[in-house]
Amino acid sequence: MVFQSGALFDSLTVAENIAFPLQDHQDMIDEQKDARVAELMEMLEVTNFADSLPSELSTGMKRAVAIARALAQDPEAILYDEPTPWWIR
Repeated sequence: MVFQSGALFDSLTVAENIAFPLQDHQDMIDEQKDARVAELMEMLEVTNFADSLPSELSTGMKRAVAIARALAQDPEAILYDEPTPWWIR
């Protein structure tokens, strides 16, 4: 689920926000989780902001991080709580 305005955790960095859904996955070792986060940051073009807090990001970057977080568990479908640009399909 991608919530309105991203609903990112203010006290977590971009990388930590993306990794959040993976923290309870017992079947993944830390290296696999880190690789998944890196893959998603590259895919959504937020790699340069890995150590940034949400307050340091633009609205579009927050949306990209929220989408990366939603994709972290490789879901079959994603629900958006607000309209999204045409390029997100």
